[in-house]
Amino acid sequence: MNTAKDKNIYMCMLLCFLTGLASFGVCMYQDKGVFTVCADFNAQQIPFLTSLNSHFKNFSGTWCWNVDLGTQLVGAYSFYNLGSPFVWITFLFPKAAVPFLMGWMYILKYMAAGVTSYVYLRRFVRCGQYAVLGALLYAFSGFQSTNLLFFHFHDVVALFPLMLIGLEKLISERKCALFIFAVFINCMTNYFFFIGEVVFLVLYYVFRFWRNDFISFLRDGLKCLACGIVGTGMAAVLFLPSVLYIMGNSRTEPFFGLRTLFYYGGHVLLAAKGFLFPGESMGNQSCVVPEHWYSVSCYLPMTGGALAFAYMLRKKRDWLTKLLLVLWIISCSPAMNSAFYMFTEPYKRWWFMFALMLAAATITVLDDRENYPVKAGIGVNVVLLFAFCAALFFLDHCSWIDGKVILRNDIFLYNFGIALAGLLATWFWCTGKGSLGRRRVFGGLLVCVSVFCSATTMFALSLYRQNAEGVNEYMTRYRLGLQLKEYDGQYRYNLNDNVLTLTGGAVGIGSFNSTISNSVNDFDLLFDFERQNSSMDPNSVPGLKELLAARYRIVREVPQGQEAVDTLKSDDLTFYVTEDLVCPIGFSQSSYITEEELKQLPVNKRGIAMLDNLVVSNRDEMSVADFLKHNDNLSYMDDYSELPVLVRRNQEHRVTAFARGQAGFDCRASLDDGGGVFFSVPYDEGWTAVVNGNGEEIVNSGGMMALLLGPGEYDISFQYKVPGLRAGMVISFICFNILWLVLWFEHREKSVREVY
Repeated sequence: MNTAKDKNIYMCMLLCFLTGLASFGVCMYQDKGVFTVCADFNAQQIPFLTSLNSHFKNFSGTWCWNVDLGTQLVGAYSFYNLGSPFVWITFLFPKAAVPFLMGWMYILKYMAAGVTSYVYLRRFVRCGQYAVLGALLYAFSGFQSTNLLFFHFHDVVALFPLMLIGLEKLISERKCALFIFAVFINCMTNYFFFIGEVVFLVLYYVFRFWRNDFISFLRDGLKCLACGIVGTGMAAVLFLPSVLYIMGNSRTEPFFGLRTLFYYGGHVLLAAKGFLFPGESMGNQSCVVPEHWYSVSCYLPMTGGALAFAYMLRKKRDWLTKLLLVLWIISCSPAMNSAFYMFTEPYKRWWFMFALMLAAATITVLDDRENYPVKAGIGVNVVLLFAFCAALFFLDHCSWIDGKVILRNDIFLYNFGIALAGLLATWFWCTGKGSLGRRRVFGGLLVCVSVFCSATTMFALSLYRQNAEGVNEYMTRYRLGLQLKEYDGQYRYNLNDNVLTLTGGAVGIGSFNSTISNSVNDFDLLFDFERQNSSMDPNSVPGLKELLAARYRIVREVPQGQEAVDTLKSDDLTFYVTEDLVCPIGFSQSSYITEEELKQLPVNKRGIAMLDNLVVSNRDEMSVADFLKHNDNLSYMDDYSELPVLVRRNQEHRVTAFARGQAGFDCRASLDDGGGVFFSVPYDEGWTAVVNGNGEEIVNSGGMMALLLGPGEYDISFQYKVPGLRAGMVISFICFNILWLVLWFEHREKSVREVY
């Protein structure tokens, strides 16, 4: 198929645009151009895009001071699509425009998902118009709807079909370049999803291209592997640093155990709902469980799984039937689900690939309805739908079940009605005896599918927005954050709100981010806080906000006895910046205690203890003892009146001439008797310290950094380099050159064929 001459692709683009505009346009119109959802979308996706916009336009280097207590750029944002082409499009606009771009970016992503899936699906049907239907089903699937909270997931859905297109061309036309590029762009976009895509690609290759000639099958497989390595190598500039970064993340822990072999009870019902019902809000489910975050939905608008069942019920068992059966089996096992993501949490975040295979089966049936048991397929789906509802009603009235199973009757009935209406519409348009005519059938299907796509997307969006913060309140905070600035590089704001700390010049003391520095997790564990997504609140532990230099506070009224540092206005509201008594980011200490000794204290005493002592691990105690004395008496910690005394002492011992730069920070220190210089900056292997022109070892002080220095005057320079970035750049450069060679050979072969 020559897509350049295929007019249906323009129909696909237009329909995806109009359906997306119908789905998101109402919200954008109501909110005067701004598009917000709730929770993670508002607190992460919008601030992250704003932060990246500002970071690159200001050439801020590889260390992000405003992500939690500080985090490297690649580690903080590569999961959130630092390498995505959709993110880079937003850099063409000023950062203040980001909330106004979000809705349009969603529409663009849905269009891209439609176009790429159309090009892939077109090879399975005689009539290209049915590939347009398949593209709509994929682009607006339940996976997309249930993940409206996660803006960056949609980048992956939009670009994934390129890998299958590239693989098909590699095997059928012996052209490697597109597959290499597709691997590259998907790997750059999101390393987490890329791992799952590779696993799926292996399954796809085995079922799609298996043949009796095992030698040629193996040879083609090795060729695919080689091309995949080149494509991954092209993305190494982000992929390698990202892999090195997440190795210490708690979410990478393996997921094993006897109970992980099969789902049971509510998990089975949850998976069934994700297939039979349109996508819902993950935080407010209609049935089975109140909330879940595993992206359990692959519902196809209107048709559901009916025509996929019809495809699988025919007598002939081809590769797609076998692949769909295997994907069903995998969906029933937590362990097999987790295999898509290196045996970590058993998310179903690979189900968008399942949805694409269901769409392929669906349009194949539509294109040749006479040769498939359409009525039987629809009947199976209807039976499963009613059986699912009957099981829920039965469980809802069982005395041995604690609580309700149907949690929200209104949403449940709406989704049931949508699912049933879709199957009835499918029955009407697909089981006629030909009296309607092929063109009228396609037109009816096209209108109905578009309506169902828009209706299911809009409904999921409305569920997410039900209990969300009002857009006016959100934009007030957003515009306030844009105005915040750095007054003194030695101090932070007492904030852990992404909207305030990531949009302007503020540097806070916490964040809502899954990929912050692993050292921050180590620091939190000193206070018995095990982080998931959100930071520990330093204000909950006496002495902790003082230790972390949280000097500036945003208030609506200035407390009595204080003066405002600055006055800010946002949407007719006035805010004031005030100052608290805290330590600077860098200061010297003369005594130390071990982490084990610190943890023996009550949690509410540990922050004060760290104000007075450098905290070191047991293995570093011998080297520290040459510079600091051990504190054998911590009884004074019973008196909170010591806290301001310790803060003032640390202010007197602060480093001077502190300045943040693109690659780290510089300062000066003066020590009369020697000691340890503590910096409340997360420890990372990428940091190097140069003191008076000589390299100095950095001590890991409870997840933060410290230097051990004797008496004297010191010029200190900390420089940061992302681990693996330089090696990744070299690998990417080499692999890009390999791609150019591949393109040259393919062009040369084409020229030779044209001559002969």
